[in-house]
Amino acid sequence: MLAYMTTVYTARLMPEVTATVIDVWWELLQDIPFELAEPAIKKLASTERFPPTIADIRAAVTHVPEEDTSAEEAWSKMYGAILKFGVYGKEDAEQYLGKLWEFVGKEWRYYCTMLEDQVPNEKARFINMYKAYAKKAKYMAQIPETVRQRLEAYHSQGVGKALLNEGEKQ
Repeated sequence: MLAYMTTVYTARLMPEVTATVIDVWWELLQDIPFELAEPAIKKLASTERFPPTIADIRAAVTHVPEEDTSAEEAWSKMYGAILKFGVYGKEDAEQYLGKLWEFVGKEWRYYCTMLEDQVPNEKARFINMYKAYAKKAKYMAQIPETVRQRLEAYHSQGVGKALLNEGEKQ
């Protein structure tokens, strides 16, 4: 990958490819299959004026299910489940909502018991929270598994919380 990029970008844009550079790129990209990384790098090289960073490559190849559903679609599905199953149909709603339940489940009773005049405000709140949830899911998926495990170990000891929760910004 680095060899390809050094031929596409001028020497002043690319760092010198040393053993250290290769080791760092390998450590942070080794979990991505070459068959997936290669077209992403070629796409980035074709569309970007500057060489892609490791983060650019990881973002280009990372997909999370939350990206498949807009916040408005998630609200519609959740609100439909409320109308269909209600507060006592929690198990059926969980099955119906699938992965969305991870986001909704903790507040299921609250959403089921909200008054009709609260719906517009709760919809707006839900949409904002879902967008942040989807952004954090993408952020966390981009972190290599080995790095994520180390951060989670530090986090469990009360260290490095800011690093692990970086995706919550904005």
